[in-house]
Amino acid sequence: MRQTTAKEKRELQLIQEASKLQMKIDVSVYPFINEEHPAHRTLQNHMIKKADLGDYSLIESVNEKVTKLTKERVKVMNELNELRRKKGND
Repeated sequence: MRQTTAKEKRELQLIQEASKLQMKIDVSVYPFINEEHPAHRTLQNHMIKKADLGDYSLIESVNEKVTKLTKERVKVMNELNELRRKKGND
């Protein structure tokens, strides 16, 4: 049986990290975009009422959270791609 290399372990770790970050992104936006989610209509109505009053804080907070998570995921994916590129050159 072959030993797992440090690069392979790191690759697996990065894949898992990217998946977790994507899941966090999905959970953050899911209630807003999926009409079948039980909270969808309530959130939409709440967001619209606040926006009509000039309060965009709910929209902004979701955007900030998703932006932060997306930036983290991009870093992870860049490292993963670089690792795979180097692995292909070995």
